[in-house]
Amino acid sequence: MAEMLKVILDFMSRWRREYWERYHWVTMDPDFDYYSTPELRVIPGLEDLYRDRKDRHSDFDTHRKKMMAEVKKTPGYNDRIWYEPGLWVVPQNPCYWILRDPKLRISLQDQLTTVDELEPSRTQWVTRKSEDAFLNLAPATLSNQLLSDAEQLDNLLIPDPKYDQETLTTVLSEVNKKKKK
Repeated sequence: MAEMLKVILDFMSRWRREYWERYHWVTMDPDFDYYSTPELRVIPGLEDLYRDRKDRHSDFDTHRKKMMAEVKKTPGYNDRIWYEPGLWVVPQNPCYWILRDPKLRISLQDQLTTVDELEPSRTQWVTRKSEDAFLNLAPATLSNQLLSDAEQLDNLLIPDPKYDQETLTTVLSEVNKKKKK
């Protein structure tokens, strides 16, 4: 099964944009006439945006099904592989990101930060505030497989909400301090 991790990780890297879009789906009306609005008319390629995203996601779904079929053929395959923390999950349906009213003057970055903090599954749990946030939604059998605090120090998942340092070097330094205790 270990040899299939490279296949899965390569897939995740290749399709990272589509993963992100699936978790931050901005609604677009395919019937909207972008040329009827002078402000929108000046944005090149806007009318093709919807079709481009639709085509990308059809392609993504096709390739994802092929990759999953390949992984399932591997000797020793187990469905639990998809619950490994380092592997990204693809929701069956898009997770809609409803943009705030422009009159509120909330930047897109602030809106994105808020939506990711409120729903950490959108970021594959990177923005979670605690392990319990994930465990409340994960299958019960996974709770029995949690690593102890000492084991977690030897098997880091980064970024992790326990570490608020700015760089990997400072995170590893903090981990080493905890190991020495």
